[in-house]
Amino acid sequence: MTGNTRRPRAGFPTKAATLRTIVVMMMLALSLVALSLTGCDAPQQTAQSPPAPPVDGQPAGTTDEDGAHGGSAVTPPVTPVPIADENRITAEDAYRGLRDKKAWTVIDLRDYSKYVVGHVPGAKALPFRYIEERMKEIPREQELLLVFADPEEAQATWDILSANGYDPALIRVMDDGLAAWNDAGYETEVKEATHC
Repeated sequence: MTGNTRRPRAGFPTKAATLRTIVVMMMLALSLVALSLTGCDAPQQTAQSPPAPPVDGQPAGTTDEDGAHGGSAVTPPVTPVPIADENRITAEDAYRGLRDKKAWTVIDLRDYSKYVVGHVPGAKALPFRYIEERMKEIPREQELLLVFADPEEAQATWDILSANGYDPALIRVMDDGLAAWNDAGYETEVKEATHC
């Protein structure tokens, strides 16, 4: 052997091969992380519920330009009706009602990725963008407590439910949403999404 060139010993990879392997493994790891993050945002189908029907002529399972699955974003009625004061509820009153076993169906309008990190105990996950296509899952004869992250989404949900025959007297909206619940120091649940 002449000079300082060294050949790798048999059975050992070269530095370039090792570096390629590390880069490929890092790319795979990042892909898995990306898939797991986006997977939390998609509705999970159960054996009992069929896939959501196509909306606006778009095939189910596809995404539109906003990334919503199976159709376009929810559009509230043209003339919004402000949520009445008697339909607003503080986090403290919501906590007392739940503690006293008030028969509310608690609906969390936030994205699944936020829901799984923490939500009002017993809340059902129904992200705002799926409200119209999954409205049949929302009970009509039971009091509803809406928990949100965005007040505009709470208002739009109020409008959509009211316009579709839900009795406004049975709909409660928690003022300041989960932020108020957390600020008051009330317990949150952390678990897999429970759908309506």
